[in-house]
Amino acid sequence: MEIGDLGELFGYLAVAMFAFAAFRYVLKWFFKTYGTWVKEHTKLHPLLLKVMDLNKKLHPWIGLAAAIFVISHFTTQFIIQGYQSPSGLISASLMVVQVAGGFAGQYLMKKPRPKWWLWVHRGITVALIMGLAIHILG
Repeated sequence: MEIGDLGELFGYLAVAMFAFAAFRYVLKWFFKTYGTWVKEHTKLHPLLLKVMDLNKKLHPWIGLAAAIFVISHFTTQFIIQGYQSPSGLISASLMVVQVAGGFAGQYLMKKPRPKWWLWVHRGITVALIMGLAIHILG
C-alpha cells in the first residue's frame, strides 16, 4: 500500500465517521416524526431506543475520530505528497470547526445550550456535506 492509498483510506474513514455522527440527526427526526407510531404498532421501539442511546454516547467520540482521520488524510495527501485541493482544505477546515464546536457545546457551554449553537452545529453539518460532495465527486 502506497502513501497515497493510505491517505485516501484516511479520507474515506473520515467521511464514514462523519456519516455516523450525522446519523444522529436522522435518528432524532425519525423519533420526532414516527416515535409514537413505532411504539404503538411495532416491537422495534426498545431496539430503536437502544440504538439512540448508543448513538448519544458515541456521538462525541465519533466526531473526534473523524477529526483525527481528517488530520491524517491532510498529512498524507497535502504535506507528504504535496497534493493540493481547495475543496479538500475547505472540507477539512469545516470538519475541524464542527468537532471543535461540538466539543465546546458538550464540555464548555452550560446546559441548556443556547438555541443558536444547535443551528450553527447543524448548519456546519449541511455545509460540510456539500463540501465533501464537491471534494469527493469533483
